[in-house]
Amino acid sequence: MTKTKITNSILNNNNKKRMGGKNTDRYIPYIASHKAYKNTTTTINLQFNDTKDSPSNSDSSSPIRLSSPEFFHDLRNTGHYQAIDASLSPNTTHPVGIDVTDDNGSTSANNNKKLKLDQQHKNVIAESLGFLNFKRVYTFTDNKDKIIQDSQSNDHFNSGESMTHMSPMSLFGKSDPHFERSSTPMKTNRPATRIKSHVPYRVLDAPNLRNDFYSNLICWSKITNNVIVGLGSNVYIWSDVQGAVQVMEHDYLGKHNDYVTCVSFCPFNSFFLVGSKQGRLILFNQDDFVGQFNNKTLKGEPLVEYKTSTYRGIGCIEWFQSLDDEYKFIIGEESGEITFFKIKIKSNVDKKMSDYDNNQPTQLNDNLDYSLNTTKLHDLNELSEEESSNNGKRLLYKINLIHKFRAQTQQICGISLNEKCNLIAVGGNDNSCSVWDIKDKKNPTLLQTLKHNAAVKAIAFCPWSRSLLATGGGSKDRTIKFWHAQSGTLVKKIKTKGQITSLIWSARYKQVVATFGFGDVENPVLLMLFSYPKLNPILQVKTPTPIRVLSAVASPDITSICIAANDETIRFYKLWDDYESEIKEVQEKGVYGSNLIEYIEGIDSSNCTSTIR
Repeated sequence: MTKTKITNSILNNNNKKRMGGKNTDRYIPYIASHKAYKNTTTTINLQFNDTKDSPSNSDSSSPIRLSSPEFFHDLRNTGHYQAIDASLSPNTTHPVGIDVTDDNGSTSANNNKKLKLDQQHKNVIAESLGFLNFKRVYTFTDNKDKIIQDSQSNDHFNSGESMTHMSPMSLFGKSDPHFERSSTPMKTNRPATRIKSHVPYRVLDAPNLRNDFYSNLICWSKITNNVIVGLGSNVYIWSDVQGAVQVMEHDYLGKHNDYVTCVSFCPFNSFFLVGSKQGRLILFNQDDFVGQFNNKTLKGEPLVEYKTSTYRGIGCIEWFQSLDDEYKFIIGEESGEITFFKIKIKSNVDKKMSDYDNNQPTQLNDNLDYSLNTTKLHDLNELSEEESSNNGKRLLYKINLIHKFRAQTQQICGISLNEKCNLIAVGGNDNSCSVWDIKDKKNPTLLQTLKHNAAVKAIAFCPWSRSLLATGGGSKDRTIKFWHAQSGTLVKKIKTKGQITSLIWSARYKQVVATFGFGDVENPVLLMLFSYPKLNPILQVKTPTPIRVLSAVASPDITSICIAANDETIRFYKLWDDYESEIKEVQEKGVYGSNLIEYIEGIDSSNCTSTIR
């Protein structure tokens, strides 16, 4: 009687500590009552075949203090519960921390019996944590007479005194007769189509990758298949053959308190551009870095650097088709302005760099028109030049400004060109996407303003339907919208559970992939692949912890995508195969959801076929 009262008193004090004491024992039990310990032995008898050596309930002694710390210590050391079983034998001394006494005060007579009790207790805890479960695949037995309609109902749950202190795994198996462990295949009626899961085929560590929604810090070269990544003030190229090659060291921008905000490969040659927070445009050539891997004496340098007049961050870059020795591109700035540039390359130049006065504005040969919001011609005509050697020839690189205009009232988040390069879609932080006709680069015409409820960064023209545009909204919108760009007609839309950071169309299938930033914390998804125009989810990539995708780019063959995540990793996913040929132009009814629009786009419903994938 006295011992029972003392034990109950200890239990009550311990419960008080759990509820509000300063020194709480949290999850690991140190105190157990006689009744609880006896019931655990009943559980052991139900679970293990070796029952003849197990003590009965009447013979079992109740330890006042359990050896939980030693159990977890042994588990960490061995890594597997079977090693713990082997270590505890009749000749093994009792673990430190066990204070076991029988009614007569003797500790040696029943030593082996107490060791078995202690081991049984450890097995119960191990099973509760799932360590003793060899068969972790559960299946429902086929019983047509009874179907559980409500998974939340507890009517089928029968609880007895012997089950009160059973381990969770044992209790789970015995609570419902229709649920049991089995090695047979699962017999359930699964849906005909399920959303497939996916894993990356490569993950690269990217320390100091900025967690910035407005930056675009990765790009995949169509010429060399290299990947470029901006990390803080550094720039690296990843090559399958050579690995990581540093392109721009930290001090180049770091000495100006500047950092990289976007990178972009030219799709027509080995050039690439780096944009910075303070409005710097820096031109490089991949061949100056990747080709010299085995030659440590050579060091690549920028071909030319250009400084914008606004000194505002450059968030995105898009390239035009090249003509002869000119390469044109567009940049989007924090000021909401779009600027057209061209790169001119001259060879066999006799004039030296010292002959140019960088303090004086250089007049362009072209007779250019500028927008009304331009105030200083000196700033707009600011020109940078640099000489380079190529097979004994001196080359002079120039970046010339063609035209600048204000496309958005706030920061530009994303831009996209259609296949013919006559339409440009510009997404901004002002919750809209504007569509411009840029046949005349010096006089762009605003066609449409497409509304969202948050910033628009994800923008993509469809490669197989020239006027189909997809846009995605930020964290307060989370909607993908599909537009007829010429008329501004909303064709389709789908609500998602995350901030949409990028949209990429497949070139061989009528599918589009979306990547997500801030989203569902309980069920985080990195990306999801949709069919078009039905918008059925085909594939998704989940993650056990909330990870934010900052931006994504497609591989040169449009079979894979590369994403930059806020956990400072670069991940590669293969989404499509290359067995099929690329779709040139869709001639199928239903793409725009309107007979009139499809007629305008040249889709004749009478001649439509259903062979498009």
